[in-house]
Amino acid sequence: MRLEGKVAIITGASTGIGRATAEGFATEGARLVVNSESREGLGALAALGGSVRAVAGDISDEAVARELAETARGGLRAHRHPRQQRGDLLL
Repeated sequence: MRLEGKVAIITGASTGIGRATAEGFATEGARLVVNSESREGLGALAALGGSVRAVAGDISDEAVARELAETARGGLRAHRHPRQQRGDLLL
């Protein structure tokens, strides 16, 4: 698993390239923080298994962007030293 221990933040994750990327990264062991305006599409991503956290909404909305960042940070706290709390991949 090439991405084990990595955190990927993926926007537009419910369809197309975003979904394919999320599926591929999950297969490779990444912990995912995914975003899309489609709650249904995000729900389907949870079925990928592993660690998938979803934030629904328009990423151009500052509140949604902040929630996405906070969700990613929350997932990192359990796995890293506080000085190393950063996303590994942002798509």
